[in-house]
Amino acid sequence: SVPVSKMRSVIAKRLLESKTTIPHFYLQREINSEPVRLARESINEALSQDSSDLNKVSMNDVILLACAKTILRFPEINSSWSESEITYHGNVHLAFGVAVEDGLVTPVIRNAESLDLRSISETAKALILKSRNKKLTPDEMRYCKWCSFSSR
Repeated sequence: SVPVSKMRSVIAKRLLESKTTIPHFYLQREINSEPVRLARESINEALSQDSSDLNKVSMNDVILLACAKTILRFPEINSSWSESEITYHGNVHLAFGVAVEDGLVTPVIRNAESLDLRSISETAKALILKSRNKKLTPDEMRYCKWCSFSSR
Protein backbone atom coordinates (compact mmCIF):
# COMPACT_ATOMS: atom_id res chain seq x y z
CA SER A 1 0.00 0.00 0.00
CA VAL A 2 1.09 3.53 -0.79
CA PRO A 3 -0.49 6.59 0.83
CA VAL A 4 -2.42 8.80 -1.57
CA SER A 5 -0.90 12.26 -1.95
CA LYS A 6 -3.10 15.32 -1.63
CA MET A 7 -2.69 16.00 -5.36
CA ARG A 8 -3.75 12.49 -6.37
CA SER A 9 -6.69 12.67 -3.99
CA VAL A 10 -7.88 15.92 -5.56
CA ILE A 11 -7.37 14.52 -9.08
CA ALA A 12 -9.42 11.43 -8.23
CA LYS A 13 -12.20 13.51 -6.67
CA ARG A 14 -12.41 15.84 -9.67
CA LEU A 15 -12.36 13.03 -12.20
CA LEU A 16 -15.14 11.24 -10.34
CA GLU A 17 -17.17 14.43 -10.09
CA SER A 18 -16.69 15.13 -13.78
CA LYS A 19 -17.59 11.59 -14.81
CA THR A 20 -20.73 11.40 -12.66
CA THR A 21 -22.18 14.90 -13.13
CA ILE A 22 -21.43 15.81 -16.76
CA PRO A 23 -22.77 14.07 -19.89
CA HIS A 24 -19.95 12.42 -21.82
CA PHE A 25 -19.61 11.39 -25.43
CA TYR A 26 -16.70 9.84 -27.25
CA LEU A 27 -15.50 10.38 -30.79
CA GLN A 28 -13.04 8.16 -32.57
CA ARG A 29 -11.60 8.53 -36.03
CA GLU A 30 -8.64 6.85 -37.65
CA ILE A 31 -6.55 9.15 -39.82
CA ASN A 32 -3.37 8.97 -41.85
CA SER A 33 -1.09 11.37 -39.99
CA GLU A 34 1.80 11.12 -42.44
CA PRO A 35 0.88 14.41 -44.22
CA VAL A 36 0.65 16.15 -40.83
CA ARG A 37 4.04 14.78 -39.79
CA LEU A 38 5.60 15.99 -43.05
CA ALA A 39 4.00 19.42 -42.67
CA ARG A 40 5.29 19.65 -39.09
CA GLU A 41 8.81 18.75 -40.24
CA SER A 42 8.62 21.45 -42.90
CA ILE A 43 7.40 24.03 -40.37
CA ASN A 44 10.18 23.11 -37.95
CA GLU A 45 12.75 23.31 -40.72
CA ALA A 46 11.60 26.87 -41.45
CA LEU A 47 11.69 27.70 -37.73
CA SER A 48 15.19 26.21 -37.32
CA GLN A 49 16.65 29.51 -38.50
CA ASP A 50 15.89 30.73 -34.96
CA SER A 51 18.15 27.87 -33.75
CA SER A 52 16.05 27.31 -30.61
CA ASP A 53 14.34 24.05 -29.74
CA LEU A 54 11.67 26.10 -27.95
CA ASN A 55 10.50 27.40 -31.32
CA LYS A 56 9.83 23.94 -32.73
CA VAL A 57 6.26 22.71 -32.84
CA SER A 58 5.28 19.25 -31.65
CA MET A 59 2.61 16.90 -32.92
CA ASN A 60 0.73 17.74 -29.72
CA ASP A 61 0.75 21.42 -30.76
CA VAL A 62 -0.67 20.51 -34.16
CA ILE A 63 -3.39 18.38 -32.53
CA LEU A 64 -4.29 21.21 -30.12
CA LEU A 65 -4.65 23.62 -33.06
CA ALA A 66 -6.77 21.10 -34.98
CA CYS A 67 -9.01 20.64 -31.91
CA ALA A 68 -9.49 24.39 -31.49
CA LYS A 69 -10.45 24.86 -35.14
CA THR A 70 -12.72 21.79 -35.16
CA ILE A 71 -14.56 22.89 -32.02
CA LEU A 72 -15.42 26.16 -33.79
CA ARG A 73 -17.09 24.12 -36.56
CA PHE A 74 -19.03 21.98 -34.07
CA PRO A 75 -20.19 24.25 -31.23
CA GLU A 76 -22.11 21.43 -29.56
CA ILE A 77 -18.75 20.07 -28.41
CA ASN A 78 -18.04 23.35 -26.61
CA SER A 79 -21.06 23.40 -24.34
CA SER A 80 -21.99 22.87 -20.71
CA TRP A 81 -25.10 21.19 -19.40
CA SER A 82 -27.18 22.14 -16.42
CA GLU A 83 -30.55 20.80 -15.28
CA SER A 84 -32.52 23.31 -17.35
CA GLU A 85 -30.28 24.52 -20.17
CA ILE A 86 -27.29 23.96 -22.41
CA THR A 87 -24.79 26.81 -22.53
CA TYR A 88 -22.73 27.20 -25.69
CA HIS A 89 -19.38 28.84 -25.03
CA GLY A 90 -18.04 31.44 -27.43
CA ASN A 91 -14.37 30.81 -26.75
CA VAL A 92 -12.40 27.59 -26.97
CA HIS A 93 -10.39 26.82 -23.82
CA LEU A 94 -8.34 23.65 -24.30
CA ALA A 95 -7.09 21.55 -21.41
CA PHE A 96 -4.30 19.08 -22.04
CA GLY A 97 -2.61 16.59 -19.76
CA VAL A 98 0.87 17.08 -18.32
CA ALA A 99 2.54 14.31 -16.35
CA VAL A 100 4.03 15.56 -13.09
CA GLU A 101 5.72 13.81 -10.19
CA ASP A 102 2.50 13.20 -8.23
CA GLY A 103 0.18 12.48 -11.16
CA LEU A 104 -1.35 14.55 -13.91
CA VAL A 105 -2.39 18.19 -14.21
CA THR A 106 -4.49 19.79 -16.91
CA PRO A 107 -3.41 23.33 -17.76
CA VAL A 108 -5.73 25.28 -20.04
CA ILE A 109 -4.88 27.22 -23.19
CA ARG A 110 -7.45 30.02 -23.18
CA ASN A 111 -9.01 31.43 -26.35
CA ALA A 112 -7.23 28.79 -28.43
CA GLU A 113 -9.54 29.50 -31.36
CA SER A 114 -7.78 32.85 -31.88
CA LEU A 115 -4.22 31.49 -31.73
CA ASP A 116 -1.99 30.35 -34.56
CA LEU A 117 0.19 27.24 -34.39
CA ARG A 118 3.26 29.05 -33.07
CA SER A 119 1.24 30.79 -30.31
CA ILE A 120 -0.38 27.52 -29.23
CA SER A 121 3.06 25.88 -29.17
CA GLU A 122 4.60 28.68 -27.08
CA THR A 123 1.65 28.74 -24.67
CA ALA A 124 1.66 24.96 -24.25
CA LYS A 125 5.42 24.90 -23.60
CA ALA A 126 5.11 27.67 -20.99
CA LEU A 127 2.26 25.85 -19.23
CA ILE A 128 4.15 22.53 -19.30
CA LEU A 129 7.20 24.19 -17.74
CA LYS A 130 5.07 25.83 -15.04
CA SER A 131 3.33 22.50 -14.39
CA ARG A 132 6.57 20.59 -13.93
CA ASN A 133 8.03 23.33 -11.71
CA LYS A 134 4.86 23.40 -9.58
CA LYS A 135 4.22 27.05 -10.52
CA LEU A 136 0.86 26.51 -12.24
CA THR A 137 -1.89 28.59 -10.65
CA PRO A 138 -5.44 27.33 -10.06
CA ASP A 139 -6.68 29.82 -12.67
CA GLU A 140 -4.39 28.22 -15.25
CA MET A 141 -6.21 24.92 -14.68
CA ARG A 142 -9.77 26.27 -14.95
CA TYR A 143 -11.88 26.43 -18.09
CA CYS A 144 -13.75 29.48 -16.87
CA LYS A 145 -13.84 32.01 -14.04
CA TRP A 146 -16.85 30.46 -12.33
CA CYS A 147 -15.67 26.82 -12.50
CA SER A 148 -14.52 25.29 -9.26
CA PHE A 149 -12.47 22.64 -11.06
CA SER A 150 -11.01 22.19 -14.54
CA SER A 151 -12.52 18.87 -15.60
CA ARG A 152 -15.86 19.03 -17.30
